[in-house]
Formats: sequence, C-alpha cells, structure tokens
Amino acid sequence: ETVYSVLNGDGSVSDIVVSSWLHDEDGIKNLKEKLNLTDVRNVKTDETPEENNGEYTWNSDSNDVYYQGKATEKLPVSVKITYELDGQEISESDLDGKTGHLKIRIHMTNENSETKTINGKDIIIHPCFVTGGIMTLNNDHVANVKCEQGKIVSDGSSQFLVFAAVPGLKETLDSADLSKVSDEMKVGDDVEIECDVTDYENAGLMMGMSDELDI
Repeated sequence: ETVYSVLNGDGSVSDIVVSSWLHDEDGIKNLKEKLNLTDVRNVKTDETPEENNGEYTWNSDSNDVYYQGKATEKLPVSVKITYELDGQEISESDLDGKTGHLKIRIHMTNENSETKTINGKDIIIHPCFVTGGIMTLNNDHVANVKCEQGKIVSDGSSQFLVFAAVPGLKETLDSADLSKVSDEMKVGDDVEIECDVTDYENAGLMMGMSDELDI
C-alpha cells in the first residue's frame, strides 16, 4: 500500500489517494477487505469488487489486483510550510512574480506518540518515519540557495535541493536528556531554505516518507 498526498502551498492536505496491490500465486479468489476509502476502483482491469458496508470482495482470473481509493484519514506526519519575503511573512499564492530574499520553512510534525517511563524518566516515543524531499529551483529565477539541512545539486538550468529528516526524533532524544546527541546529529523537524528570487515561480516540492528503515 502506498499513500499519495497532494499538498497546498502551505502544506495543508488537498487530496489523499491510497494505491494498493493485492497478490496471490493461487489467484485472487473471494478475498475480503474492510476499507475506509471512497471511489474504490480497479486501475488495471475491468474486474470490479463487490461492496457491502465498506467490505470489498475481490475476485480475479489473474494473480494481481491493483486498485485506488480516496482517503480522509489524518496522515501520520503533517507538514506546514511558511514563507518570508524580505523579512515579511507572505502566502505562497502571493509570491508569484515577486522579487527579493525568500525564506521557506518546512515544518514536519509526527502526529503519533506515546510516553514511556524508563528509569524514572518520561520519554516521548514517536513511530519512526524516515523522510526525504527534493525541491526543484529554476536558475533563471533563483540564486544563492542555502539550506543547512540539505544538499544542493545543479545541472546548469536548475538546482535540486535534497533533504532528509526523521520527524519526532529530536523530541524523543531531548526528552531522554540526549539533547547533546540531537544537536551533534543536527536532527530536527524543520528544513529552512534561503534564496534570492527574481520573478518568483512555484518551486516543485516532492516528499516521501516510510517506516521501513532499510531504505
């Protein structure tokens, strides 16, 4: 299962699509799933599932079924994006065509946690999500890009800012009196980008998150 989320310019969620793959070497026969999704549809073949109060029954002559549906559940990690142009806060929609010194702050919040007492110390533990992101910047409109949390690669016409984070890790380390470790590792929930823009145009941002640490 992969969850795709389309974000607005401020990081709020516009749309969530869940894409799933079912596989069985013996064929998909009377396979039942309880789904909290709407507009569920098979995206590879004409075979359609039977639906009864949110329970879907799949049957297929092949060994695979690929389907998608829309979700409204809260994502485990939320994103908030803010902008400052020449020191003044501005919305992304008002940035189009502007010129000046731009600061972009991407703040990620790990929405789930539990508190465990270890050796008399309350420690806040978040589920671990490794986060990676890439932002594409056009050299005709952007210069002097800086980001302490990321790396910048240029192909001549564009710059690609790549960053990584583990949202919630800093809070966990700090609650365990390991602030020195989090400071040395430079882990945090924020990615801050500074650049000079001319006739600003929207910078494409893509992010990926996974709880599979071997990635």
